[in-house]
Amino acid sequence: MTRRVLVRAPAHPARRSSPGDDVLTIWTIYQSPLDHPGKFVVRAYDVTAAGSVPRPDSCVCDTLAEARAAVPCGLYWMNRNPVDDPTIVETWL
Repeated sequence: MTRRVLVRAPAHPARRSSPGDDVLTIWTIYQSPLDHPGKFVVRAYDVTAAGSVPRPDSCVCDTLAEARAAVPCGLYWMNRNPVDDPTIVETWL
């Protein structure tokens, strides 16, 4: 039986966007990152003109299918770029 685990990172000061700021959330699926070897991990990043801030939560999954199911519906798939970290499988916008 496979299971998905939601991992909460330690609290850190989060950047709050001001009214009118455009925020794009990018969801990235990693395969076997150093903090979760042998697993797929979904991480979200909020991006504005000022930069990107990782969200404190991640989802740890046993399979790529489970990781994809953890990504919100209605997003656009992007394959990894050859210059990306080798653990990146794909990104969703």
